[in-house]
Amino acid sequence: MRISIARTGSPPGGRRPTKGGSIVRFLEPPRRLRPTRVGWVFVGGVLLVGLAAVNTGNNLLYFVLGMMLGAIVVSGILSERNLRGLQVERSVPPDVTAGVPAMLAYVVTARRTWLPILSLSIHDLPLQKGGRSNAVFVRVDPGQTRRRTYERTFPVRGVHTIGEVEAATTFPFGLFRKSRRLGVSCVVRVRPAVAEIDASG
Repeated sequence: MRISIARTGSPPGGRRPTKGGSIVRFLEPPRRLRPTRVGWVFVGGVLLVGLAAVNTGNNLLYFVLGMMLGAIVVSGILSERNLRGLQVERSVPPDVTAGVPAMLAYVVTARRTWLPILSLSIHDLPLQKGGRSNAVFVRVDPGQTRRRTYERTFPVRGVHTIGEVEAATTFPFGLFRKSRRLGVSCVVRVRPAVAEIDASG
């Protein structure tokens, strides 16, 4: 079966970016970071401990505050390391029909010599409504490749271009979700849906 592969580094959408798109991309931060539900609780705890330490002057509270802030710093360093040195490819089946969920796949390779990629989630951009549109990679060891399938439905026939993906991780403590965009463009040729014929009529 023929499988088409798209690698990272391709122009998103397979087209040259417009001037306006280039400006938006330039102003967009290279990483997006937001707290998880547990992370918001942790950040609230940091603020409470900080206020208590300042008001009371208790050395133990300052020590706890330093440990909590250190955990945030370590989380940022390790999550950034987790999003580096990875290669993402998209595998597209040759036969895709309009209106029928197609099984695509992400292929992730750890281009590094030490430390595995852990707790990695990938999905197409923009987000698709319905279906299982994301893939989760629990662990990818250095130099190894892992493949995960996901569903995507193309509502109409024709030639469709899939552009960017978002790679995200909550590693190591699950306090923050850090993500980055990757240009993994490919073209999908979608056949028209086959209408059922009523033989009784």
